[in-house]
Amino acid sequence: MLRILMVEDSPTDAELSLRELKRAGMTCEFMRVETEQDFRDQIQDYHPQLILSDYSLPQFDGMSALHIARELAPEIPFIFVSGTIGEETAIHSLKNGAADYIIKNNLSRLPSAVTSALERAEEKIMHKRMERELENSNRLFRVFMQNLPAIAFIKDQQGQYIFANASTVDALQLPHEQIIGKHDTLLFPPQLAQEMRAAEQQTLAQGEAIQHVRQFPLADDVKLWLLTTFPVQDMDGNFNHIGGIGIDITEQRKAEEALLLRNHAIEASATPILIVDVTQPAMPLIYVNRAFELVTGYSSQEAVGRNCRFLQGHDREQPELEKIRTAIRERCPGYAILRNYRKDGSLFWNELYVAPVPDPHGGEPRYFVGVQKDITEIRQYQEALERQANYDTLTGLANRNLLKERMQQAISEARRHNWTFSVAFIDIDNFKRVNDSMGHSAGDELIRLLGQRLQSCLRDGDTVARLGGDEFVLLLTSQSLDESIHTVVQRIRNTIINPFIITGRQLTVTCSIGLANFPHDGRNADTLLSNADSAMYQAKASGSNNFRFYAKEMNAELGHRLSLENDLWHALENQQLVLHYQPQVCMRNSQIIGMEALIRWQHPKLGMIPPLQFIPLSEDDGLIVPIGIWVMETAAHQNRQLQLAGYPPIRVAVNLSVRQLEQKDLVHCIEKTLQHSGLDPQCLELEITESMLMHNIEESIITLNRISDLGVQLSLDDFGTGYSSLSYLKRLPINRLKIDKSFINDITTTYNDAIIARSIIALAHSLEIQVIAEGVESADQYAFLLENGCDEVQGYLLSRPRPFEEMEALLRDGGRLLPAS
Repeated sequence: MLRILMVEDSPTDAELSLRELKRAGMTCEFMRVETEQDFRDQIQDYHPQLILSDYSLPQFDGMSALHIARELAPEIPFIFVSGTIGEETAIHSLKNGAADYIIKNNLSRLPSAVTSALERAEEKIMHKRMERELENSNRLFRVFMQNLPAIAFIKDQQGQYIFANASTVDALQLPHEQIIGKHDTLLFPPQLAQEMRAAEQQTLAQGEAIQHVRQFPLADDVKLWLLTTFPVQDMDGNFNHIGGIGIDITEQRKAEEALLLRNHAIEASATPILIVDVTQPAMPLIYVNRAFELVTGYSSQEAVGRNCRFLQGHDREQPELEKIRTAIRERCPGYAILRNYRKDGSLFWNELYVAPVPDPHGGEPRYFVGVQKDITEIRQYQEALERQANYDTLTGLANRNLLKERMQQAISEARRHNWTFSVAFIDIDNFKRVNDSMGHSAGDELIRLLGQRLQSCLRDGDTVARLGGDEFVLLLTSQSLDESIHTVVQRIRNTIINPFIITGRQLTVTCSIGLANFPHDGRNADTLLSNADSAMYQAKASGSNNFRFYAKEMNAELGHRLSLENDLWHALENQQLVLHYQPQVCMRNSQIIGMEALIRWQHPKLGMIPPLQFIPLSEDDGLIVPIGIWVMETAAHQNRQLQLAGYPPIRVAVNLSVRQLEQKDLVHCIEKTLQHSGLDPQCLELEITESMLMHNIEESIITLNRISDLGVQLSLDDFGTGYSSLSYLKRLPINRLKIDKSFINDITTTYNDAIIARSIIALAHSLEIQVIAEGVESADQYAFLLENGCDEVQGYLLSRPRPFEEMEALLRDGGRLLPAS
């Protein structure tokens, strides 16, 4: 729809003009105005596409309208339609911008004049648009070129510069006017100018871009530029100009050369070097040098893409590996000594250093560099020195030095856990006769074979040492788990008395054995060895093939022990065993939430015997298993009895022994106890110790998981006094950690004990495990535990172990225990 603004005082004339246009097939509408103000307003508001104007109006005139139109909307075609315009006036109007003029008595020419005017107006609009686009394109080109960090230039066919951007000016260190119109011969050394001109002529001849590297000498430096020259076509498709873009690659080339030098150094290094991508899930190797191939036997193709763990083979349980994992996890340097295996399966010791490669953008490091050092020979040398220092050359057994070290360890453990252990001093009877009759080589062979037999008699935790000559010492620290010292000694005597075959001859020997026990017969290694030696001489004085305990008192104690062992067999059937209970209190509200069952022996003649005097006997004789079952059943029934009496449910803690934990039917016994007593499994807690688990950790974890699946709670007793292995702790289904009394005793006066207690509490809580402290005897200890977040507590400060009736009375009185002031 064509919008027409008519400057016309006659509506009839306006209708005639419009009719003529419609007759010619034009679709149009119009707005008629008669005054200057209306004309100005409608140009702004109506947005006409064509203006038709009479030349003379009563209140306005056509020439004024033309001037206004040229001012406000010069792009709109303006045609005079008048009956009074003369030829000179018409020519004058055309010069002032009118598109045409039409005489009113010749309106038939109006449609063609309008069409022509509109076409010319459209052409002008298109021309102006193209001019603007070209101007904008030129402006963008200039801005782009002037800000391009690379040099950019254009030359004519003769090689004269006709354009150079700011980077070119900076690179050549010359003013712009000294570049434009110049040839390269005036700007560069002759050889360089000749090479550049040859490249440009080749570009024009081939009609395609050429890339080349040139050295540009400057006043104080030499720059290396990567130049790309290309032909520029004119409108006719002819290559009349040469364009060029150059990038300063001086620093890049230096970096490449430095990198190449480092790569050569790494490849030539005798030290294995590797690089790992730690952002990928498998953390694959992405590079290994030649030294790595030589040391490991794996080629680069075989190693790259694999995780480094293939170097450990099946030997994956290496504690030092955690150091490397931690370094990678925390993106920091790390160091470890690892056992690695070559492609042929041979072991080599690897001293590994790893470090992150800093990210150039400040992000998390993506790569880690590892440097290996094969320390196999050093390690073997160290092990050889250590073996010479600690082991007997003839037998391979521990020597006096290592024996003393292990005895000191045993003493420390025994003091901490209130354990005992034995030292056996063994001397071959009449050994001198063997040397005299068969020679020293036969004597050495007898010593070697005897050492092997002694070792076969003992457990893994015990030590056989040779002090020299025909003297051996046994350090017996584990025999009390399921057998007495007497059993071990008898086994040794029976083993040694079997005939030896020496140089084809059968030889039977006996030995004399002296025994000393810690702490009764000595509180340090030297005293124990001296007393065991004395006892051995007493045994030898009594005749061959004898053994003696140190001192007469030991023999008397042995008699007392045998009597107790005999009475203990009848204690269960005679109902002499009883349970006392020590309350366990919640530190938040002082409420009794549990009780520990503690066994007592009411001997008919000796009175009340504490567990430390008869529990070791029961372990030696195997009675610990039926006694343990009785304790668990009795504790469960009595706890259920309290619940049936209406008291709030509390748990009862029962101590398990090593022998019980090793019983195949333990879980079945627990199920039967719960079934017969009717006690909720959550109200039964079984206490185990760290040292118990370490005899067979994997089997123990399986058993404990089965117990936990029943709903029975588990408590780890004496935590921190033994192995304290965090790797095992997180695998154990325990509900509660018990801080050992040895730490509680000096918790308010000894800094280390305080730190250990705090650490145990923090560790347990981080694993969502409750913490209970035992042996609390002072208000200061109680306050310390309360302040540091301990959950539960038991000890003489709150209550001594009580008979069942007294325990029930405590619950009847409200079941709250406050620390004694």
